[in-house]
Amino acid sequence: MRRIRKINVKIPQGVDDGQQIKLRGEGDAAPPGGEPGDLYVSLYVKPHPLFKRVNSDLFMDIPITITQASLGSEIEVPTLNGRAKIKLPAGTQSGSIFRLKGKGMPRLHGMGLGDLHVKANIKTPTSLTAKQKQLLEELAATFGEKRTQAGKSEKTIIDKIVDEVKSAVQ
Repeated sequence: MRRIRKINVKIPQGVDDGQQIKLRGEGDAAPPGGEPGDLYVSLYVKPHPLFKRVNSDLFMDIPITITQASLGSEIEVPTLNGRAKIKLPAGTQSGSIFRLKGKGMPRLHGMGLGDLHVKANIKTPTSLTAKQKQLLEELAATFGEKRTQAGKSEKTIIDKIVDEVKSAVQ
């Protein structure tokens, strides 16, 4: 006789997408007098909007300002269990990755936690006040950058050589 019933399934921490849980004796009935078979539950883990998961490690991108990257800063980042602080050293480059040990996913069968890898992405301002533009121009001058009227850097000697080689080849 066929019947439908609900079964509570305990999902252990750390399971990953595509894994299966075997429930012994919860499958279809065997021929008369036989034991019922096993039921296999396939798991599909919904993606997180902020974290990307690879095994027990988590990865995320965090935007930082040009001043935070240049001068160094302490920032807070979200984790699965609240927030954590990261110290950005002065001169942090876009794409730098900071590892927070033990802030990732639980490993299956209680074997510790993975890590959280935070990638710093420098967010360039898209609109500046007149004062901010002036300060950036002054900073550019201290780096020896020559600015043109349109606010673009003059071509370097390397750029000029590359242009000459391109025109000679054509």
